[in-house]
Amino acid sequence: MNMLALLMLTALGASVEIDLAPDQPLPYIYVDDPLILELRTDEDAEATVTLSVEAAHRGEPVETTLGPFLLRGQGARWCAVRDIPHDRGFYTARVRVTIDGVVTERTSHFCRIDRLGGANPPPLYVCGPLPDERLLFALKAVAVNTQRVEAGREDTAGRIAEALAHNARLVVSLDLTQLPGPAAAAAEAAELAGPAVERWEVVVDGDPGRLAAVEEVVRESGSVAPLALVVDSAEAFRGLLNANADNYARETVLRCAPVAAPEQVRLAYRVAALAGNEEWRVHLQQCGPGTEQAPDGPAFVRGFFTGLAAGAHGTGFEPGLVYAGGLRDTLAYMNGLAHRLEGMRYAGAPPVSEDAKILLFRNAAAWLAVLWANGGKVEVGLPVSSTDALSLTDALNNPVALPEVQDGMLNLEAGELPLLLSGTGGALLGDAAETRA
Repeated sequence: MNMLALLMLTALGASVEIDLAPDQPLPYIYVDDPLILELRTDEDAEATVTLSVEAAHRGEPVETTLGPFLLRGQGARWCAVRDIPHDRGFYTARVRVTIDGVVTERTSHFCRIDRLGGANPPPLYVCGPLPDERLLFALKAVAVNTQRVEAGREDTAGRIAEALAHNARLVVSLDLTQLPGPAAAAAEAAELAGPAVERWEVVVDGDPGRLAAVEEVVRESGSVAPLALVVDSAEAFRGLLNANADNYARETVLRCAPVAAPEQVRLAYRVAALAGNEEWRVHLQQCGPGTEQAPDGPAFVRGFFTGLAAGAHGTGFEPGLVYAGGLRDTLAYMNGLAHRLEGMRYAGAPPVSEDAKILLFRNAAAWLAVLWANGGKVEVGLPVSSTDALSLTDALNNPVALPEVQDGMLNLEAGELPLLLSGTGGALLGDAAETRA
């Protein structure tokens, strides 16, 4: 039984347990499935259940009533609820159980998401630790299969073993400012993780000399994964390159607040290029020192796409972003990302409105435009002449009706929740290319 969704209701001596989505390891429900309620009582009782569900992105509750029906003592009854919204999203469920005229109310949450199927994993990784095994189920629901593990800790071996048991990829963190023997810690992690390591994230102070010993151990282990310098700003990165840290590393991880991330990513690339490192990679880490409290779903999506547009190859996030004693709304948004990116690369920002943000990503002739308003709601006109296969969804991957194209223009109302418009070919690609030229 999914104890996290368990609601204990007591009425006139009849103890009633209600479990949301007992058929899933966590209370997430696929869009084409009904919501399952499991009811248990310690004695026979006639019950009526009123269920009100409200999607966070809609704000319009929908109510349905089940019963009256008989609950058998010491038994379980499953109720399939179909006449509630099937939109993808984060829901609040308010349950009222009436037994012998006494009403007890409780509240819980669940997510509606898509099955992953052949969805592409988004460029995300989770910054551990994972204190609850249910986090692994949450990560699988959003196709995130890369975990960061800190080397040189008592639990390092256990965490690596657990990750490998779930076929996860690993990012190994080495804090040279704290570890008494970083080279030995790197050797242990390399032996335990082997080829599962895709990056070594190294925290180093102003003197990068200790990087040499770590790099030697990593290469002797047979690992070809790059070393990445973890910094809090592009200026700190500049200082490390001035001290020749690029003799050992070829990537950077920026720990900074989401609002500052795009500019810091661009500055980091400029610093690397000026030092002669044209192939340098930059990642973002929305966790650890110098970062803000975890954002809600829409804010995370906006920050993710602005970071991606700035050139971030991957974004690390705290596990509490998707699960913290219960599911968070960001899980539904991450699941949506897995279905819409499809290998897209940033292509530019078409100059269509000063009151809205629009970012264009492409994969050959196929493209994805992500847009939202800078404040309130605003109408945005997009040139879509000669475009095929137009499709519009919200950031959760819910289909949105396309307005009629008039004189080659598609007018959309943009708000806080990003809209995702996709198509093939057409005028928008050319407009984006001009902005990057």
